[in-house]
Amino acid sequence: QLSLDYCIQGMNTLWGSFEINNVRLVKKMMCQFAAKNLEKCIDEFPHYAELFGNLPLYFMRFYGSTEVDSVMDAMDYAVYVYDVENIVLDNLQFMTSGQGRGFEKFERPLLVKADK
Repeated sequence: QLSLDYCIQGMNTLWGSFEINNVRLVKKMMCQFAAKNLEKCIDEFPHYAELFGNLPLYFMRFYGSTEVDSVMDAMDYAVYVYDVENIVLDNLQFMTSGQGRGFEKFERPLLVKADK
């Protein structure tokens, strides 16, 4: 909801969900945006889809285990090309799953150093 609020205010926002695929995520976000279950109001879907499509909202195409450097590159690109001001990363545990063993897997996200 917070990312939608930022977009409604005109702030470019990038979403990276490593747990939920983008189709499911957008479906949920559109219902939040419309403040109703659009599956039960299918005739209103085109209206809300157009409004939602005009939001300054961008999505990463990663899903599941993803290298931190790839995510950082995607974020840098979005900031440079789309003037992204807010970045939401959903579930770093899914992003780093299968990377490292023991406590190392929980330290990986902390090793990322942001330049900005």
